[in-house]
Amino acid sequence: MSRKFILQVHLEDDTVQIREPPQRNTGHKGGIFLARVDVMMDLPDGTKRKFVPQDIVIGDVVKIRSHRFVVHDCDEYTYRFMEENAKQFIFSDVKLAVEAMKKRQEVLSRLIITTPGLAGKICTFEEIDDIMRKSKVGLKKQQIMTILRSLDPQRLGAVKMTQLLKLVMNQ
Repeated sequence: MSRKFILQVHLEDDTVQIREPPQRNTGHKGGIFLARVDVMMDLPDGTKRKFVPQDIVIGDVVKIRSHRFVVHDCDEYTYRFMEENAKQFIFSDVKLAVEAMKKRQEVLSRLIITTPGLAGKICTFEEIDDIMRKSKVGLKKQQIMTILRSLDPQRLGAVKMTQLLKLVMNQ
């Protein structure tokens, strides 16, 4: 069983705190894993630099003090903050994500239209992610979530595939 952690980023000073929520039957009681502190990021080339909030991207791996954390999700407030500050958080910029989809518009629209039952289907994040991978759009998971959120203002967690198709074809 993999352990789950909560990364808290404090924007006022770019410090990070990592907590482990209690999980039954894991052998770990939970608590503070890393106290609030300035963090140096381990980069793939072996160098380090100061952490900035833009380093955390949904779907990516963050390496902090020799520990690897896969970022799975964030809370509603964080999504809204990133979308409202899309110039700083480029993977939350819906226009950039749609532009990337438009580059593969023909392949994406053909896949949606020719797959039986897909065009009228209501799809979840996982299904949209799968379609994006099959059509080789090259979006990060955070960009797919940004598109889903732009098409789903009621936060139901799913959208009609026709909405996605219209988004690609019209803009």
